[in-house]
Formats: sequence, structure tokens, C-alpha cells
Amino acid sequence: MALEPSNVEANSTPGALATGFAGASSINDILSVPTRGLRANATWILVGNTVLAGARQLIFVLIAKLGNPEMLGQYGWAVAFCVPTVTICSFGIRSLLATDARREVKFSEYLGFTLVFSVIGLLIVAGMILINRADGYTVTLVMLVTIWTSLESISDTFAGLFTRDERMDLLAKACIFQAVLICVFLTAGLAIGKDLRWGVLGLIGAAFLRLVGYEWPNASKHFKVSGLEPAHDTGLIGSPIFPQFHWKAYRHLLSAGIWLAILLYLLTLCDAIPRYLIKDQLGDAAVGVFTALFSVSLVVNLLVISICQSMSSRLAVLFATNQRTAFLRLCVRSIIVSVSVGLLALAGSYFVGKPVLAIVFTPKYTEEMGLFYILLLTTIINCVSNITGTAITSMRRFAIVVPVYLIRIAIVYFGGLWAIQRAGLQGIGWILVAASAFQSLCHALIIFNALPSGHPAPRPFDACSDDLATISPRSSR
Repeated sequence: MALEPSNVEANSTPGALATGFAGASSINDILSVPTRGLRANATWILVGNTVLAGARQLIFVLIAKLGNPEMLGQYGWAVAFCVPTVTICSFGIRSLLATDARREVKFSEYLGFTLVFSVIGLLIVAGMILINRADGYTVTLVMLVTIWTSLESISDTFAGLFTRDERMDLLAKACIFQAVLICVFLTAGLAIGKDLRWGVLGLIGAAFLRLVGYEWPNASKHFKVSGLEPAHDTGLIGSPIFPQFHWKAYRHLLSAGIWLAILLYLLTLCDAIPRYLIKDQLGDAAVGVFTALFSVSLVVNLLVISICQSMSSRLAVLFATNQRTAFLRLCVRSIIVSVSVGLLALAGSYFVGKPVLAIVFTPKYTEEMGLFYILLLTTIINCVSNITGTAITSMRRFAIVVPVYLIRIAIVYFGGLWAIQRAGLQGIGWILVAASAFQSLCHALIIFNALPSGHPAPRPFDACSDDLATISPRSSR
């Protein structure tokens, strides 16, 4: 499936289209590129994610230690306000690229697409916050957080490249590099500026340096070694990491990613709704407590994120080559490991959770230990939905999941309104448990319904179907 305009006009055969985009004579050449084992990939990304998650957890810790629950609530609300818009404008670029087993679009076109829609996302958030007539402090904070998350979206393009080509070592090192920068820049911003906005400026600096100081040069080296996308011209503009702006490629990405973008938007909106409700009903301090406890519970999800990131491209190949048994086996094995770790974490939190929270944050946050246990249970159920969601993404079955997310949003919003008035923060926690269980069940039904046919979902520009017929089945590595 080729999308580069010059190659489409010059060559009309499927084989020419394939070589025009991937720089490989067939998809067999793509699959023959050396890859690492799933265990090695998962280990690398687990290390990287652990370090980066620790640094991101430090954001909440520093705000809680140097500020107060109200300040942490302001930060949590700013994130909840802008992230859904930034997410839908990213079109799930990381997942699209990571599961692009046929190399349908060049990386440079993915990068150009991300840059264009990141700017659009910034403009949309700016319009939204001005329409809300927020005060100057809130406007500045929201826009700074939006710039930071937009830079993270651009980094997701490189993360998708490293994931697709199973170079989790590069992705893990990028995470570690950013983690160190976050610790230094955030601490300096909060200590010197004595203002949350200065801290977010530090986060922006860390994300920018990760992008231009590590990911950009290492992606260039990766292309030189793999040879899959050779430079079509000399100089920076002709390199495979220089953004290209081609409407035909963008039209394909819009078509392929629109449903994924909608799904991610609905998912982030569902995560943001509890903060909206808590702020409206209980105030900024309650938002701060909820945000802090929820951030700690998400540490359990580190292993699941690592597994999902390392298995996404593998699942895409298994599905494309009709290896249904291997596909299911990989999913089930990952779910068993993830849930086991989650249950151990829940048991451990019962004995040491309270003193740990008192040390990490302040004793005030331990007043809601019941909420903490409920959020841990929610996270364990989300482990299942994350893995099944990765499987659905690998199959490119996006549209069918939209009703599931719409129903989940309805459960969280209407159920949350009812529960928060009767049981406070714990009430909304139980609503999140119910919503997560509903989503996991629906994901499982979708996978089992889609797998019997063994055929990938119809997609536009399917010009490489002849190449796919030549692939010999490969067992899961």
C-alpha cells in the first residue's frame, strides 16, 4: 500500500507501490529485518517505563510536598481539560505506526502529519479556554500543559517507529533520558519559580530535549542501519526523519486513524470526567486527593503498558498472517501475568499502603485509603482492558468499539453524578470499577467475534494484498 504521491504517479503496479514506500521489494523483506525477542523487548520497555513513570510520579509528589492539595487539583484539572483534545488530534499515531506491518506510509509523513495536527490541537484548546473565560493563571497553566502534552504526542511518533521495528531498547533509553530531565527541570522550576507554571515549563524543556536530543538522532541512525526507508535525496530535507507534507498520505492516515482517534478521545474523556465532577461537587482539594491516589494506583499498570507496547506489532503480524491460535495465546498469557501482578500489589497495599502514602505525599492523603483500594481494583481490571484493547488495535477494529466507549462514558458520568452525592470519592471509585469491568467484557467479545474469519479489516489503499499472499506463516517468537 503506497501513499507517496510521486511514486503513485510514476508507478502503477502493486509491487512498485510497495517498494516506493518501504524501500523493500516485498513485505517479506520487511519481516526479515532482525528483531528482538518479546521477553527482551518487554524487559527493556519495563525498565524504561518504570523509570519514566517514577519521574512522572515525582510531578505529583513535588506538587503535593511543595504546594497543597488545591495546587495539585489545579494541575490535575488542567491535564483533564486539554488532554482529550490533544489526544484526538494525535489520531493514535503511535498505535497506527506501531501496527503498520506493511509500511504503508513513510515515517517522515507520519511525522509531518503529527506536527500539523499538534498545532491544530493547540489552537482548539486555546479557543476552548478563552470561551470558558478563565482567569489569567488558569489560561497560562492550561496552555503550558497543552504544549507539554503536544510535545509528548510528537515523541509518540518516534515511539511508534521503535515499537514497530521492535527496537524497545531505543524507546526505553529515551524514557530514561526524559526521566532524568524531568527530575532536574521540574525541581528547578518549582524551587526557583515558586509557581506551578514554572514547573510545567520544566516539563516542556524535558520533552523537547528528549525529542531533539535523543529520538531524532537515534531514529536517523536506525534508518541507516535497517535500510527500509533510504533517503530519497541528499541533505536533511531528503532524510527519512524530515517531516513531509503529502495530502494523499494524510488522507490515508485520517481514514485509518479517525476511529482510533475517536476511541482515544472517548477514553481520555472518560478518565477526565471524574475530575470534572469532583471539582464541581467537592472542590480543588478533593481533585488533588483523587489525582494523587489515582496516580499511585497506576504504577501497577507499568507492567501492562510494557507488555502492550512490546506485543502490539507482534499481534499485528500474527493477525495479518492468520495465526489465530498464537494471537489468542499471547493475549491470554499477558492477561494472566498482568492480573497476577495487580493482585499482589493490592495485597501489599493493604499492609504497607498507608505508611507509604504518608511518606510519599503527606498524612492528609491517607484519610482516603478506602478510595485507594478501590482505585487499585479499577487498575487491575483496566490491565485486562488495556491488553484486549491492544489486540483490537492490532486488528484495526476501531469503529466497533465506539459504542462501548460511549456507554462507558454514560456510566461514569451519570453513575458518578449519582454516586458522588451519596458516597463521595469512594462512590465515584466504585462507578469506575463497574465501567472498567463493562469495557473489558466488551473487548473480549469483540476479539472472539473478529478472530474466526482470520482476515484483517478492509482498509483503503490495499495495494499490497498480493505481497501478503506470499507470506509463509510464522510462529510466535
